[in-house]
Amino acid sequence: MKLFLILPLSLLLPRLCLAEVIYDVPPSPPRIDFEYKIILSTGMELALKKYDPEFQVLKAEDFNPLLRKIYPYKVLWFDRIVTGYQTPPAVIGDFNGDAKPDAVLIGRNKTHGKRIAILSNGNEYTVIVFSAGPLLKEPTSLDHERKVGNVEGCLELIPPGRIKAEPAYNRPEIDLKTDAFKYGGFEGSQGIYYYHEGKFVDYALSD
Repeated sequence: MKLFLILPLSLLLPRLCLAEVIYDVPPSPPRIDFEYKIILSTGMELALKKYDPEFQVLKAEDFNPLLRKIYPYKVLWFDRIVTGYQTPPAVIGDFNGDAKPDAVLIGRNKTHGKRIAILSNGNEYTVIVFSAGPLLKEPTSLDHERKVGNVEGCLELIPPGRIKAEPAYNRPEIDLKTDAFKYGGFEGSQGIYYYHEGKFVDYALSD
């Protein structure tokens, strides 16, 4: 009697590869990203809805991926972590010096992009508009930038203390008594906004 040993076909064929190779097309370097949720106080929410019920703060995916990558490390302090007091489109601090929290926000409604501040005013809040412009359909508009995740201008909370511009700009030093905020992007001008005598003053850090 003859015995026949039947082997699986996989053992008879050359074992060239046991794992599937997956390539990035196009190459995409790994990174750590973050999300956030802006939570305003009841008074802030009421003031915002009264000013513009359709206003929405920009989302993380609206911003340039490089900005989202470096932002947490750029603004990290021991007492004010990025998720607690500041994100690219929102900063929370005491800007008018009354020991009550205020907020500065970058956002939009259906037709306009806006940068606003919500300031405490006694037991209420008041909305101050820094800038507002229509969302055009050209590739350079904020509306287009939101779709492709390319917004580069962001906010940064600045604590009280002495601020001095670069010597080349020949500007006097300022001594901040309250929180302030910086607005700027990768390129172009940057400035610190601080509240003084009932209004925000722009202290330009660059031209």
